[in-house]
Amino acid sequence: MVLLSRSAPERILVGEVLRSHGVAGWVVVKPIGTDPERFLALESVFLGEILYPVEKVRVVGRAILLKLAGVEDANQAAELRGKLIFILFLQRLPLPEGQYFIDDLIGFAVVTTEGQVVGRLAEVWSMPANDVLVVRTPEEGQVLIPALKSAVRAIESEDRRIVVEAWSLAQ
Repeated sequence: MVLLSRSAPERILVGEVLRSHGVAGWVVVKPIGTDPERFLALESVFLGEILYPVEKVRVVGRAILLKLAGVEDANQAAELRGKLIFILFLQRLPLPEGQYFIDDLIGFAVVTTEGQVVGRLAEVWSMPANDVLVVRTPEEGQVLIPALKSAVRAIESEDRRIVVEAWSLAQ
């Protein structure tokens, strides 16, 4: 099981403009933490607070060539050097099976495999060995559960609940 933090509640960092490319306003982009192919599906991106429609995309190895609407020549493209590229969180690619955004799990009910209600997921601590689920109990206490496959048996997104092994409950 892999839990991922969002880089921002509304926007996700996906790249950085390295330099201009050619004379027609293209820029070379270094993708950050994402598959370069994901750029092929983007219709728009943010550079700072400015939303740019994406006109064309070419993937060249691990780099991206990007043509943005309104960037018509090499001078305009050069002005974008060093700018970070963001997308809206809603434009994110779906995660592979078994991976979850932590923010999507906060508030889920936590129950044991025997059906005992433990509480609600309040936060996740990133620790050196593994992540730890912090569960608030009905008695206003907390239970810490290691985010390991042996302890967390299932995450049921539709039912908004996490099923854990009873032995994994630590006070």
